[in-house]
Amino acid sequence: MKKKVILAVAICVITITVLRSTNDVNASTVTNNYIGDKQELYEKDKDNKWFEIYPLTPDDDSWKEIKRFDEMLDVCQIDQSRLVKMSTNELFDAVLNYPLLVNVFLYDTIKEGIENVKKQFNGMSELLQREDFEKILLSRYKKVEIPRKSRNDYNKPYFCLENEMSCNKLYKSNITLDFVDINTVSILESMLVNYCDLAQYTSDEKNQIVEEAIEKALQKENSDIFNYFDSEFVNEVMEENNFSDWKTIINKTSSVRLNKINNTYAIQNKSTDKITTVYVKTPNQTRVKCLSHSINKKNSDNFTLQQKKTYPNATLVGNGYSHNNCHAYAWTGRQDIYMDYRQAAIYKSDKSYKAITTGRPTRVGQKAVWGNFKHSGIVMDYSKQDPIITSKWGGGCIWRCTASYCPYDGGITYYKRNK
Repeated sequence: MKKKVILAVAICVITITVLRSTNDVNASTVTNNYIGDKQELYEKDKDNKWFEIYPLTPDDDSWKEIKRFDEMLDVCQIDQSRLVKMSTNELFDAVLNYPLLVNVFLYDTIKEGIENVKKQFNGMSELLQREDFEKILLSRYKKVEIPRKSRNDYNKPYFCLENEMSCNKLYKSNITLDFVDINTVSILESMLVNYCDLAQYTSDEKNQIVEEAIEKALQKENSDIFNYFDSEFVNEVMEENNFSDWKTIINKTSSVRLNKINNTYAIQNKSTDKITTVYVKTPNQTRVKCLSHSINKKNSDNFTLQQKKTYPNATLVGNGYSHNNCHAYAWTGRQDIYMDYRQAAIYKSDKSYKAITTGRPTRVGQKAVWGNFKHSGIVMDYSKQDPIITSKWGGGCIWRCTASYCPYDGGITYYKRNK
């Protein structure tokens, strides 16, 4: 399989070289993911040579030949000699065009997603350690706009949208462009909270940043894409134990701009997300603490299509809901609650389940766990060399695929009921 992937990458690179020598591409127009006849679909700044940085992406037919997640990671690394020469602005663009960018949203939080992608992708790791990262981030954050309309029409049954993606190259490319437009602000806001020194800003600068964050949340009111107000910056600041001065500014600003910020510190459209504690029980009757959100949105079709485009060999089981995660789904089957990884580990610690010593599942319904409960799934077919797993990918969709294709790293341990 690795030979096939390497061959596919080599073919793409050779094709690019031939096309560049024969087609005399205009210096201000370069391809992003597409080659040859695909040039008309992407117009980028002349410095953003995506076809050189990422020679194989989900827009290419040969992407489907990749059958393992670790091989995807290998293919999408930026050549080290190029990486160190890129400006921080170029690195930002490269990260936002990363073929596996959707992975940021396949964990319980964006913060957790960025941290995991940083470990997996050299472009993200390099970006976050640049000396001028914070300065460039703040500049880009102030300039980023909330999109008012999507390029594609997603108001169709999902099977029609999936067929459109398969048959229409422009529609397929626009899925990613829409996804990046919709989610860039959340990524930048999470980076601002978690990778910047917020204590260094003056009172005036803090007020300006908070105003900017709330203004961007309010802009969603005039967007056809969003049906709610939300600020990742506000949410993450208010959930931290420190940042007391920032919280004071947020409460003061939001009380003026929004009348009152709700008790979860999320800016929602005329409603509040009420969080209640729910207890479920393991087979050995140990109580497991979970959370139930009154606002538990079904995932959008753009988000679903971007996952399907990135992981074409996975089969969609369900769109899934925003405040349900893999552990709640795998260990209880419920889609209306959230379960922390430490709570999921109780199923092991109270001896309701035990690890299978052979390292392979032996029955349908057994559990698959990545790393130290980074991800949980349900075994659907244990007869294959690479077992088939159904799992919910963070706050994303519910998918069925081989264990090695799931977008999580770390060793896999299989668990069976301890009777």
